[in-house]
Amino acid sequence: MAIEEEIARVIDKAFDDWQGEESEAAFVTARLTPLLNRVRAEALKEAAKELEERWTTYSVGVQTHPAGVATISPRGSVRTGQEFAKVLRARADRIEQNSEGNET
Repeated sequence: MAIEEEIARVIDKAFDDWQGEESEAAFVTARLTPLLNRVRAEALKEAAKELEERWTTYSVGVQTHPAGVATISPRGSVRTGQEFAKVLRARADRIEQNSEGNET
């Protein structure tokens, strides 16, 4: 099922289940939050993958030393790209693990 279809299904089900105990918008939002967080996490993972691929392809020859100075070295640029990708993946994991959907 495409994500757009799944979102529409969740919205329809939320409207069907709504009993008036809270605002309609808050009820639907609460139902959508886990799904939207999953979308956010997937987008971050895709960005991490793209970053690794592009950084490796286009940045070969740049190494970042601990002092932040760039010099010539293909090995350092790949590691830097991988570190950025690692941060994005960690963020995606935190979003996925948050069952209440309150991750920002």
